[in-house]
Amino acid sequence: MRHVPNLPTYDKDATTRLLCSSVHLDDAFARYAHQELSGDRLTATGLPLGVNLLALARHASLATATAPAGRPPTRRGTRPT
Repeated sequence: MRHVPNLPTYDKDATTRLLCSSVHLDDAFARYAHQELSGDRLTATGLPLGVNLLALARHASLATATAPAGRPPTRRGTRPT
């Protein structure tokens, strides 16, 4: 059986946490991250130095699934002008 290396773990990574929270707060960024990380699978993604892309992809997928439909992209938590 071929040995497969473990996925990297980032237990104390503030960058991943910030990006994961940002996809829940900004609809446009959530859709962009979801498209880039789970899109056509034909484009290569570079080495994620210090960012857990699997966690970010999961949060982006959840954020786009729970985003209200029919509303223009806005930043959640801000007042409309």
